[in-house]
This record gives sequence, C-alpha cells and structure tokens, in this order.
Amino acid sequence: MSQSLRLLTLVAFLALLPHALFAQDTTIGEGCDLRAVGATEKQSFFAFDRELRDALTRQDAGAMALLIEHPLRVNSARGKYLLEDPRSLQLRFQEVFPPAVRNAVLKYGLDNIFCSYNGIMYGNGELWVDVLSDRRFHAKNSSHYAIKSVNLHDSSPDEIPNQPKLEFVCETEKHRIIVDTLDRLSFHYRAWNKPRAIAEKPDLELTKGTFEFQGTGVCSYGLMTFTNANTNYILQKGLGCLGGNDVPAGAIGQLEVTSRDKTLSTAWCY
Repeated sequence: MSQSLRLLTLVAFLALLPHALFAQDTTIGEGCDLRAVGATEKQSFFAFDRELRDALTRQDAGAMALLIEHPLRVNSARGKYLLEDPRSLQLRFQEVFPPAVRNAVLKYGLDNIFCSYNGIMYGNGELWVDVLSDRRFHAKNSSHYAIKSVNLHDSSPDEIPNQPKLEFVCETEKHRIIVDTLDRLSFHYRAWNKPRAIAEKPDLELTKGTFEFQGTGVCSYGLMTFTNANTNYILQKGLGCLGGNDVPAGAIGQLEVTSRDKTLSTAWCY
C-alpha cells in the first residue's frame, strides 16, 4: 500500500471514529428504542420521566402543565375532548389523571415502556408521550418530550385534594415558572433555572405577589408582580392587543425583571 493511500485510509478512519465512540444508546428495555420517535439519545427522556413520576406522585397540576403540550387530547368512554390550558387541566386533574392512569406510570419501571412511530406508551396506552418538533429552548442534541394524549378506561377519580388555584404557567428560554394562589389575596411564584428539574426545590420562590388588570375589553391582560429585595418579577398573563411581527408564534405572555425602575431582562412566555 502506497504512503498516500495509507494516509487517505487513516483520514477516513479518524473521520468515522467520533461517531463510533460517541454514538448514543437509545434503547429503553425490550419494547422501546427512542429512535422510533426521532430521538438520538435517552438522557433527556430519563429527565422527563423523573419529572413526570414526581408530578404524578404529588398530583401537582402546575408541574404537570409544564410536561404537557396543550391542547391535551383526552379520550374517554363519554367521548373525546381537549384541555386548552393549565387552568382547565387543574379543574379536571382528577378526572384526567385518576388512579389507573397514575398507576400506569408509577407502578412500573422503564422496562415496561413501549415505543413506536405513534409515540411513547405508558401502561396499556393510558398515557402517550411524544417528541415535540418545537425546539426553541432545547439543546441541539437533546429532545423535548411532552404528554400528547390520555386514554381513560372507565376509571373513577379520586377525591379532589385541596390544592392552590393554578393561575399561570410560563416557560421561557431560561426558566420554568408556576404561579398559583395560596388564598384569595396571596399569589405564589415558583421558578426553576434550566436545566434543573421541577421535581427539585425552586431556585426562586416568592409570595405575596399582586395582581391587576391592564387595558380594556379584548385588549385587557393580567399583570402579576413579585418583589425580592430590590428586584421585581413582572409576569404578563396574556398578550392584550399585542400582535404583528414583534410577538413570536405560540407566546402567551411575558416576563420582565426590573430593579430600581431599570429593566434587567425580558422574555416571552410559552
């Protein structure tokens, strides 16, 4: 073999070496290869699964809202319907996630998960998860998973636990935020810095927030303000009459952080 041929062979081998060394394993048990849903690794699914199990265990509607793609499709013996937003999810949480659905996830390990081009199935099809095509906030080589549909099999809901009223759920490029009310006058703000899991303690937790309406008629929107020392966290719930090219598709509000009347940052909520 000539010297030039040896050199070309070595170059070709080195070009393929990173793919051989760093190829990701996408298999989860005998019934699931995540390549079926277009994934190239499984660590991001493990992270999603941990958050899902924690949210179902605590029956936390706010955390579940961050793991769902709205509208959520629910199939039941009485027909099919869509849950359009987090507040609708909370109002029907025990109906949509009764014991049978929760057990389909919590009583079984990852070895029981099934994958196909239709999505990722928990249990006997009670819960279906898929990879979202929207990659606004996610790393190039990771996948964003979300619950797409729930199938109810003649299951009775639990008695509804006493939970705070869910007011707003916001995902920005750098944070995941839940706002609920502890009572009629006290708003509660929880925020997690990505990529920390929502199963962990929030990075920022504030109470005694205020709420007011701005604008009039169809242009009205809610404004929630929380203060930490000299820093204000202002969440705009809704877009009012904002529109045009300045508002990205899918936006549902904004987060503005200010200090001493100076804006530190702004971010769109999705």
